[in-house]
Amino acid sequence: MRIEGNNYYIENKLKFNSIRTFKKQTISTVFNFAYEMSFGKGEHRQHRSGDQRNRRNGEIFINAFQGKLAELGIYNFIYEYNKRLYK
Repeated sequence: MRIEGNNYYIENKLKFNSIRTFKKQTISTVFNFAYEMSFGKGEHRQHRSGDQRNRRNGEIFINAFQGKLAELGIYNFIYEYNKRLYK
């Protein structure tokens, strides 16, 4: 990364290669979960552990959505790995 004053420029871009994708139904379910947790009746802390600033509902939604997809991605990866390992 190159820094010029207050501007940041990425010089060495890496190509992202996905190994899996989520089903549309999974994304829809996770979206609804995150929406309910941030704008509905669900409960999420206004600040993360160790953080002093309060998060707005949009940021809570983004954190919940990304976090839940990450959980499912890791779960699915480990599940498939173990399924192949213990055939």
